[in-house]
Amino acid sequence: DSFLGVARTSYSTSERNGTAYGAFSGTPAYTAAPAGFEGVTQGLNTSGLYAVEGGIRVGAGTPLALFGGDINRPALIARNHGAGKVVYMNLSMYRYGFSGASIVDERRNPASASAANIRRLVGNLLALGGVTPKVAVKQGWNNPGGTDVYNLEKSLHVDGQNKYLGCVVNSFMSGDGDNWGARSDTASVLFGQPGVTDANVTLVLTEPAHVYDVRAGQYMGYGAQFNAVMPVYEGSVYALLPYQVNALSARGVSYDPMQRATLTVDVLGDSGSAGNHVLRVQIFDATGQPMEHLSDKVVAENGTWTGVIPFAADEDITNVTARFTDVATGVFGEKILTKYAGDCNGDGNVNVIDLLMLAKSFATQIGHPAYDPLCDLNGDRAVNVIDLLTLAQDFGKVAP
Repeated sequence: DSFLGVARTSYSTSERNGTAYGAFSGTPAYTAAPAGFEGVTQGLNTSGLYAVEGGIRVGAGTPLALFGGDINRPALIARNHGAGKVVYMNLSMYRYGFSGASIVDERRNPASASAANIRRLVGNLLALGGVTPKVAVKQGWNNPGGTDVYNLEKSLHVDGQNKYLGCVVNSFMSGDGDNWGARSDTASVLFGQPGVTDANVTLVLTEPAHVYDVRAGQYMGYGAQFNAVMPVYEGSVYALLPYQVNALSARGVSYDPMQRATLTVDVLGDSGSAGNHVLRVQIFDATGQPMEHLSDKVVAENGTWTGVIPFAADEDITNVTARFTDVATGVFGEKILTKYAGDCNGDGNVNVIDLLMLAKSFATQIGHPAYDPLCDLNGDRAVNVIDLLTLAQDFGKVAP
């Protein structure tokens, strides 16, 4: 309730209409209608609009429409939520201008005049609360001014400067033949393309962006209008970014005494700083076989992730490939990892620094104040000639 900006005197959620007891009815009075909003009631029959909940009251939100101007009979409530808004619509659409034999007939015919009226009403009511569409999805290619894909749910997630658009057909409705996820004519009725399982659509954005098809891992280009292919029964996800992702780069590899590798991965864009990105981490051994126990998903905040790949102390880290894939764009980068036995300080190289470390601990064993477990290369609890020979064998080797 606090999220929606409402309060309640009761928790009845049964949809109410003209025959329900205690229903708010009539034409709501709008407190600050935007320009062009006067046509919102077009198509209403004489029954007018009805409330869904009779026990709803205005809480932390702002009332935008009231039945009879009564503050205790709200029709619309808006509340700021972060950078966006929430609009609570306490309105039943059941009687809004349907012209078919029943409301079920109208649901089955989204191209009907009354269905268009409902879409117009909802759009206007949301606009009254400051919520306007950020993208339109049109039937067919190269069709920015054409017919919308009907019954399509669009969800825009904003994460800083990056946006993610999800589109899927609202498939479930009660009643025989209403489930668009199971009907054979879904592509024809909703997408205007009979018999297809992948429909051609036009994405129309309110502002240009670098657009990626997330499921396909494909860059679609930069602009505000795109031809796309949308699975009719599965939907699509698109990333809308202010930059193009060019590469992923790994750096700063180091190893601790237990062979756990620490490294940093950067998402490199063509301009400015990258936003947050989810990365898929995959590790492959020297033969190319996946090391599934090391697979992970991580978040590169502001385009950078620093973390640990928890290799076991007895795993062979020789020519191991670490692959990092950006989930949003499909762009990936790889880093070859090798942990040399003679690398005392774990920086990936074997050089004079390691030799000096070993020299300081040479001829000591566990318990001696100069004993350094980093230089005990064979783990026998002593630093001796065996460790020196191990270092000598790898001397001069550098990280791949």
